[in-house]
Amino acid sequence: SVGALLRRHLTSASFTALVALMIANHFYGILPIPNQTLIWAGVLIVLGVNMLTHSNRTWNGKKWWYNGKKTVVTDKEVAFGSGTFYKQDQDLVDDQVEVAFGDAKIYYDNAEMLGDFATLNIEVAFGNATVYVPQHWRVDLKVETSFGAAKADAPVAPTSKTLTIRGDVAFGKLEIVYVK
Repeated sequence: SVGALLRRHLTSASFTALVALMIANHFYGILPIPNQTLIWAGVLIVLGVNMLTHSNRTWNGKKWWYNGKKTVVTDKEVAFGSGTFYKQDQDLVDDQVEVAFGDAKIYYDNAEMLGDFATLNIEVAFGNATVYVPQHWRVDLKVETSFGAAKADAPVAPTSKTLTIRGDVAFGKLEIVYVK
């Protein structure tokens, strides 16, 4: 439950907390209501938290689908250190990076998008992330920042290929660098 809260998985955290409450209520009688009522209240609370947080994650933050056509799951995590990741695939659709108290460099300079659009979901907390993209890609930054910075220069030779970067930057920095 604590690990789920730290990873902002509020649905699984609330589910775990409700199960703990039901067990404690069964043995110690903390609340003057039966466990059947707690089960129904728990279902409603978990569904409500899921709807309020717009959580589309499954376990470990992995998406197991992409428009029903292709499954592309790549996890890149940096915690208390540094990491360099190279994406060399010719079918880039969706990618995910998480940086906490560290520094990450992500290279897409030899990657090709499967279509005209690709999405990078990135979360930076108390760290730095530098994303290297080809100069002919356009980058659409849709990143929320809290006491952090996210910047991307204009592409040198834009085409119809667009990399949409979504996510959060808290007390950190996200930088986009165009390479030749």
